[in-house]
Amino acid sequence: MLASLSPQKLFRRELLDRHGIRFPEGKVRLEDGIMVTRCYLASRRTAVTADYDYYFLHAREGGANISFERTSPIGYTDSVAKIASLIEHGHPDTDHAKQLVLDLYRRKVLRSYAPRRFRSMSSGRRRRWVAAHADFVEAHVPAEMDAHLNFPFRQRSQLVRARDEQGLLRLAGTEVALAATPLATVPELGENTLFFGLRLDRGSTYDDVRVLARSRANGAEVVAACGPGDRMFQVVLPRAQLDRLGPVLIDLYARLHRDGCDSPPRRIQAPEQGLPTGLSGARLYATVHGNLSIDQRRSDW
Repeated sequence: MLASLSPQKLFRRELLDRHGIRFPEGKVRLEDGIMVTRCYLASRRTAVTADYDYYFLHAREGGANISFERTSPIGYTDSVAKIASLIEHGHPDTDHAKQLVLDLYRRKVLRSYAPRRFRSMSSGRRRRWVAAHADFVEAHVPAEMDAHLNFPFRQRSQLVRARDEQGLLRLAGTEVALAATPLATVPELGENTLFFGLRLDRGSTYDDVRVLARSRANGAEVVAACGPGDRMFQVVLPRAQLDRLGPVLIDLYARLHRDGCDSPPRRIQAPEQGLPTGLSGARLYATVHGNLSIDQRRSDW
């Protein structure tokens, strides 16, 4: 529930009066999050209704809203720190409180290092954000909590702790490269292998690329290493390994490795030119989303 800190909610007046909760006034960033956090921590029950449109949001004409103004790194981060302190001092379960603060940190702090956003800032503004965030981390996020973060948030957090602006810029480039879309060339069917080229659309170099053939039934995998390269890689999948996955649907993924970072598995897109037939015991096909898969459920393909 704490992931939803916007104020589009109904509050019992008795709850607000009993705990002296009021909406912060003045130019305070995340003022809604501050209030709603206090309400969540004070409430005994939170209900979710989705059967009717209970709330209608009316945008202010001209966009005269603090949310549309240029954000102050110190002011914004101070508000995040206020929410973190409310959680730390108001939650009865210390371990759960740490997880909630970590989630707040990921959503409200580490998102600032999304590649397009961070690289578009001036050097001075980047330094101010990193300095403000590093102070927040030192006060509210123990170093061991980084282990609970996934890529790229773990890497971002480690660089923020080190106040390493240039490292964060390099990581932004790595994130862009690892977000490449893998596209298969038209596969070739050998007697014992399935062969195709794998093209990546970012024009970057990679330390390693691996193709995962994953059973949709139980998640079992066959892994093919493609080795270092730039935009085009050669993929060879032995039929004997694919057969060991059984009579199942198999989805094909690429995992990219660069600068010590692994991308999440990314679905490989099927070629636009069409797919060959004649792969004994299996059929190559494109999913409704255009991804490359293999159907091994029949012996008479």
